[in-house]
Amino acid sequence: MNPRAWATPLACGSLLLAGVTGLLLFFDIRLGLVKTAHEWSGLLLAGAAVLHIRLNWSALKAHLRGKTGRWIVALFALLTVLSLLPIRTKSRGGGERHAPGAQASQTP
Repeated sequence: MNPRAWATPLACGSLLLAGVTGLLLFFDIRLGLVKTAHEWSGLLLAGAAVLHIRLNWSALKAHLRGKTGRWIVALFALLTVLSLLPIRTKSRGGGERHAPGAQASQTP
């Protein structure tokens, strides 16, 4: 079976599921298997994206020749790095909450 026949539909379908479940989680709507579906669809999306990029490498290189493509990829690379930094946030109750990695590193 030709991977080109299913790589893009797989990426689109998993993006749809991850996007909808992500919105539900963002608004604290936790029905049924939303969290589990979001986590697994994220893994599926990552794999589908890698396959899609591999199959369309020359087209991606063409997009990255322009400033816009490079800036968009650079922006998301920066956001990815920033999202991994341990930070303190305010919880909904007003108290301070630590990111899981930050909390574990401060425990004696």
